[in-house]
Amino acid sequence: MDNNNFFDLLRSLTHLTPPQLERANEHIASHLRRDLLIQVLAERHERIPECPHCCSKKVIHWGHYKNIPRYRCKECLRTFNQLHNTSLVRLKHMLSKGSVLCTDGNPSYIRIAKKSTGINHKRLISLDKCRVIDGVFHIQTLNSYVSRWRLWMGRFYGVGTAYLQNYLAWFRIIEHQQSSCSS
Repeated sequence: MDNNNFFDLLRSLTHLTPPQLERANEHIASHLRRDLLIQVLAERHERIPECPHCCSKKVIHWGHYKNIPRYRCKECLRTFNQLHNTSLVRLKHMLSKGSVLCTDGNPSYIRIAKKSTGINHKRLISLDKCRVIDGVFHIQTLNSYVSRWRLWMGRFYGVGTAYLQNYLAWFRIIEHQQSSCSS
């Protein structure tokens, strides 16, 4: 975009209503999160990764999807991206204003939380003897929840990432029902 158009855009922001400004802010924040995610991936993987399905090293570039490089394995012929089997898989879609991001000490989460407006980042690092924050966020609670969820997910033998949020919601309902019955 040339400078004249950019300054016209900035001047037009003064005519927006508060809900329109909020929506524009969320849209810009979404683009910033996407760009930050791509930057984190570039730092994390400077080489072509191995296939997460068959562990083959015979992998080729296979285009891009939403600006994230995709790869294809020459042995099992399956495609994947750098987010495969990481906790960042759906993170960029799940962070919204007012969200709490409770993580371990991985530095990539810090950059994502800083660039995401309105995100409350709770960083639990066992090395710093910081196991409980605000009396609510506890590293063992987080680890236990993830462990129970992975065990429960094991029965499905490969869930499509597009439906991962639905499975998480289903698991949360089951967990809530079990805790209600036991109390």
